[in-house]
Amino acid sequence: MSTLLLAALHAAAATEQDGSYALPDVGMTLSLPGWHMSRWSDWDFRGRTADGDVMISAWSTAFQLAIDADHAEAIREAWRKKLTEEEGAIDVSFGSSKVELVGGRPTLLAEATLSLADGTRVVFEGAAFATDGHTAHIGTYAAVPNARRAVAARERALAGLVVDRPAADVAGAQTLEHEMFTIQLPSGWRAPMASESFDAAGLYGRTGVKDAAACAAAMNPVGPGQADILLVCTGGPKLTIVDQYSFQDEATLFASGLFGKAASTLPQPEPLETQSGMAILQRAKEGLYVAGMPYREGTLVAWSSADASRDAELVAATRAALGTLTLTEKGKAEPSFGASVAHTLAYRPTHPAVFGAALAALGLLALFAKLIFGRPRMELPSDGY
Repeated sequence: MSTLLLAALHAAAATEQDGSYALPDVGMTLSLPGWHMSRWSDWDFRGRTADGDVMISAWSTAFQLAIDADHAEAIREAWRKKLTEEEGAIDVSFGSSKVELVGGRPTLLAEATLSLADGTRVVFEGAAFATDGHTAHIGTYAAVPNARRAVAARERALAGLVVDRPAADVAGAQTLEHEMFTIQLPSGWRAPMASESFDAAGLYGRTGVKDAAACAAAMNPVGPGQADILLVCTGGPKLTIVDQYSFQDEATLFASGLFGKAASTLPQPEPLETQSGMAILQRAKEGLYVAGMPYREGTLVAWSSADASRDAELVAATRAALGTLTLTEKGKAEPSFGASVAHTLAYRPTHPAVFGAALAALGLLALFAKLIFGRPRMELPSDGY
């Protein structure tokens, strides 16, 4: 590799150091005997071969991403962004890619060609796999004439790799559990792992959550460092009884309590049937939805958020998840007698309970009228005058 290309990819001077390089934040250790290290930290690595013709880079992104065909494009786009924004590459073009088991781990292997500012054509050979709470990446770089050496270098790096913290088992259906409710999560969604908690917390700002400690969280990792999120929180605008009769009024109160005057600019809310009654689903903006429903101690508020480009996927997942929401015995809403009566009088005046009570009242009035006005009139006796 030319010294110009090496400088373009990494300007720091190489250090003579061979052997193992632990990246504890990523959960892996590289074994690169004969390579020269130019940067090494707990979370990334840079190095080159002795002749400088091949470079290697290792790093990680937030969230443990499932490595499969569904996520391959997102990973390639993350690599494209890194190559253009951090490496100064132009004309990045990906060729073949595949997912296969490497060291027992599903691994995405892909190659790309790119140009540097001076016109030098470079090949990039990338690999991505999951560790506990992270997606790990290894890439090798070489001038196009040395493309085979870049492939071989990537294979050697993967063969000598030691994963200190293997990816957690998150396969299968996942349940979001809370003392007040349970939710069966859609495919791909799961609770954040302890190793992801800090990164997941960083996503809360995309919602209107005031106190994340009052929320149960679920996430759907969709790409390196990217995740859709669902937060179901206790506390919110006071709701009483939400059903087909009171829906519009309750939805108006709900939106006004969350968004104030801006509520008038929002689209029409959507009634959403859960396993424990009707909820209000409100679109706040592209990529952000909020739902509410009463529970024993007040109102549950569910915020779901994603990149605006994933709005359709987000609302579908929100409907699917909240459709399974089941209040526990501790969380079941129990409207007071007064609230039930007020709801019935306000929204269901022809309900049998109301209609029957009205008929009974009318019957009593009729009876009183009969007793009062139907009594025989007293007449004075006639003496023949």
